[in-house]
Amino acid sequence: MSDVLTHQVSPTKVLFSQAISRSLTRVQLIEKTDTCMYVVVEQTPFHPVSHIWPDHPADKGYFSYADETYNVLDCMTGAFDVENNKLFVGTDIPVKRGEKDWHFVVVHQVELNVPVAINDVVELVVDVQYQTALSRGTVLVTSLLMH
Repeated sequence: MSDVLTHQVSPTKVLFSQAISRSLTRVQLIEKTDTCMYVVVEQTPFHPVSHIWPDHPADKGYFSYADETYNVLDCMTGAFDVENNKLFVGTDIPVKRGEKDWHFVVVHQVELNVPVAINDVVELVVDVQYQTALSRGTVLVTSLLMH
């Protein structure tokens, strides 16, 4: 069961490829599930985990809104079906990029009931140390050594 709050959603502009680690951006879509909220914004500095290339973990970090900070629990690739006003996340994505009437987006997973609404401006901040470690492969090596 999910509760989707949206208006027309455009593809997310990704900023991580430009070495940008924080960004002010507008909320485009909110989807509440039984356990969390999915938030899609206009642009993001977060690198999401890809449903077709899952061996590169998602960035970690937080977003700020109304003087409060909320952890981004996960960051995933999503696809928005424009015709049916529906979001698909991760392995549930039924199409390939470039499909007509589908917009690929970055989905930020946050705790349930974070008080944010469509058109609110939030600040997204990536954990730069973690992102740098991912780029160098040290996160995976450290994780393997700990297990």
